[in-house]
Amino acid sequence: MELLARPDLNRMKGGAGAIVFLTAFFLQQYAIDTPVTPIRPYMLVTLLALIVACFHVISGSKLVFRLVPLDYCVFVFYFFLLFTSLYAANTKLAVQMFFGVILLLAAYGGIRYFLMRFDSDAFYRCFALIAKFYFVSSFLLYLMGIFSSLYLERPTVLLGESEAYALSWGVYFEGGVIPRLRGVTDSPNNFAMYALVLIPIWFFGSEPPRLHFKILAVASVALTLSVSAYIAIALMIATFVFWRFRISSGHISQRFAALIVAGAVTLLASVVLLAAFDGEAKEFINNMIGTRLEHAATGSGRFELWQYCMNIISEGPLWGFGLNQERVLLAPLRNLQSVHNNIIGAYFSGGAMALFLYLVLLIQLAWTFVSKVLPYRERVWLSLCWISLFVFSNVNETLFADSFFFSLAIFSSTVNVFCRCEGDEGGGEVSL
Repeated sequence: MELLARPDLNRMKGGAGAIVFLTAFFLQQYAIDTPVTPIRPYMLVTLLALIVACFHVISGSKLVFRLVPLDYCVFVFYFFLLFTSLYAANTKLAVQMFFGVILLLAAYGGIRYFLMRFDSDAFYRCFALIAKFYFVSSFLLYLMGIFSSLYLERPTVLLGESEAYALSWGVYFEGGVIPRLRGVTDSPNNFAMYALVLIPIWFFGSEPPRLHFKILAVASVALTLSVSAYIAIALMIATFVFWRFRISSGHISQRFAALIVAGAVTLLASVVLLAAFDGEAKEFINNMIGTRLEHAATGSGRFELWQYCMNIISEGPLWGFGLNQERVLLAPLRNLQSVHNNIIGAYFSGGAMALFLYLVLLIQLAWTFVSKVLPYRERVWLSLCWISLFVFSNVNETLFADSFFFSLAIFSSTVNVFCRCEGDEGGGEVSL
């Protein structure tokens, strides 16, 4: 493993720590079920890292963090949300989320600590290695799920928040029928959220993947059958074309956009041919398209949900309802656990102040690529990541999702690594 094949001990520890931390975020379906909340791998890794960090501090060693403006925005926003738990009506729900946010902030700090040790080459090699694992393992799990459901044992159909579903390895069967890729994560949308952050870094890195890896990554996202992912990809391509026509640079070429377009055309042609020549395939494809179009037309129930939420907000307090109170407020509508929108979610918890702090956070994220603090290549792929982040945060509530904290840590770490490489210190230091 080239990333770790360096003589410097601190660099080796940083490489191993970053790989373990980042990979642990993906492995959502391997959580340990408990009566309170599922214990996911990143939680266990974070707790272990906190124990090790405590021993380091007690022994007299210093933990040095190089903070950037985005770090301050993240911590101010989430500490304010933690503060709102003081006036939450349902204390139990607030306390559960309180400790969950603390753990997510600790995981964010862990990723920041390990990634900020990297130089630019190590940064890209780390993400190339992680992306290969993510897409290869997810696609293999998807194939295993399809094979298992066809030839071994049909998965048990379960009833979710708004629809029936079934799970088999790396497959999420929507309605118990439509096979959507979820890979190593616990849902197709979560897979797409991670994928559309990894793809820009991997494709535009110092060592871009070979063509077969690009095809695998794009095909995996396509197989999620996620309307949100397709919208994000369309906007990412448009943004990439804007950058491409504005300035030409290095490894960034039109091949990425051409690959996605060619993949989409190939997929569409395959669907048409199957529908034309195979009766069973035609029936299955018609059912699948009909179901997905119905979900797209209604936003999978989101439009009704958001209208209901706006009615509650119009009659609610200016300072919000407190941390994690959506489950109580949405109970009369459906058995939902979130409002499926970060802007509404921020207001629900902390009112106008939380909404303001969240918008400041979004603007600071955008500033990392709008300003000329970073080199051109990093500004391009960060803009694509931001678009993906923005799209998914408006169709899902990701405020307390591990994928959102994962993305935030990448943005701030990129400022650290590449500002430093350009001669800037990349932020102020804080020692523990």
